[in-house]
Amino acid sequence: MGKYLTAREIAAAVGGTGAAKAAGAADASGRIVRAAKRLGERRRIPVEGMIEDQGDPRLAGLLYGRYPVSYNACECVAVYNALYSAGRNVSFADLLTEFEENGIVGYFLFGKRSPFVGKFGSNPRKIARALGHYGIAYERTRREKTYRELLKNGDAFIASFINGGNIFRGVHTFFFTREGDSFRVYNGYGKRVCRDFDEVKSGSRFIMGYALSLPF
Repeated sequence: MGKYLTAREIAAAVGGTGAAKAAGAADASGRIVRAAKRLGERRRIPVEGMIEDQGDPRLAGLLYGRYPVSYNACECVAVYNALYSAGRNVSFADLLTEFEENGIVGYFLFGKRSPFVGKFGSNPRKIARALGHYGIAYERTRREKTYRELLKNGDAFIASFINGGNIFRGVHTFFFTREGDSFRVYNGYGKRVCRDFDEVKSGSRFIMGYALSLPF
């Protein structure tokens, strides 16, 4: 896996100078320049604060890959909420673009030129690239029993689930925090305050989870 390409480097490609020259040196197709154009368009739609629901009207008009954010960007929303909670100054527009240009977005047939880029959202395992780049330490597991143990001592989490336990209903990933004896959920399955992890899951099947170390 190569260097994590930042939004700042992508934006610099508009002028073709500095870090973007190095980043796009092997990019004869102009992919970085096209990414810079998308980034500029996204930055015209400001998003501030936590995102409670990826169907938020503030996100209308934003695409992730070739699909609306409301349809497929739950992993990006989860990481954005985690970074915002940690006090990292990262815009949602920048993060969307970084997910696309660092291979975190899911590809379905034909790689990055596929007409189905983003059809299935992001790879939950690959969001670790963004977390690591922004200095968020984590423990990750695919075992629900292990994750439940991590929940006992942690304060911030990201988890992925098969909706309703049925793979044909897709996958959902979201950020949540511990608040006393409850969990505060952002962009989850409806309830914003859940008494326990079973309520957080809402009948869905656990795939994998991250226990995050955030500077609250």
